[in-house]
Amino acid sequence: MLLIAIFAKSQINIVRYNDNFSNLNNDTFHKKGFEKIKYIHLSNESNISFGGELREQFQYYHNQNFGDVPASFDKVSTGQLWQRVMVHTNIELGRKLRIFAQLGSTLRFLNPNPAVAEIDENQLSLHQAFMDYHFQKNWLVRAGRQEISFANHRLITFREGPNTRLAFNAAVIEYHSGKRKVDVFAMSPVISKTGVLDDQSFKDIIIGAYASERIVPHKLLLN
Repeated sequence: MLLIAIFAKSQINIVRYNDNFSNLNNDTFHKKGFEKIKYIHLSNESNISFGGELREQFQYYHNQNFGDVPASFDKVSTGQLWQRVMVHTNIELGRKLRIFAQLGSTLRFLNPNPAVAEIDENQLSLHQAFMDYHFQKNWLVRAGRQEISFANHRLITFREGPNTRLAFNAAVIEYHSGKRKVDVFAMSPVISKTGVLDDQSFKDIIIGAYASERIVPHKLLLN
């Protein structure tokens, strides 16, 4: 809510690399507060921006799993505090090339039971680090570690619910017009670890394509 309040005239997305702060990239615009960390000019056509997010979530479990828990659990009824801190930078080098990087830190407090490494805690991770290139007006190539989501977030998604979001090591070719979007991809999920910069890439690779067409704007989408 704080981020939305600060940048009320900007478009905030569920993935940070799709945020749109272009209204701040104007020499005549007088930036205030956190607006000053957006579109810091490096040259005539190059700039760098910074951003971040914080999520605090408290949960309470009463008779977790109906009391049927592993012997390693200290309590079957307990609370826990999830904390997620993520910071990122976005570098635009001219009109075609962009570099995006994001660090993430997720921690769990108050719960004495063993943590689930993949979703509860990751002390520090290079969550995203990719480069994209617009080689034509409607065509984009993106390569590197990135969040990806298709359709209703069931099969391939960044996994917003748990404390630790999911990223993929991937290469994507994207075509995007006003009504149509087509993605051809090769990707491998990142295995989240609890330590510092110790994440691993899954050995299996997913190769495929995804397409969507807007039949009726804001009402009917064909996938």
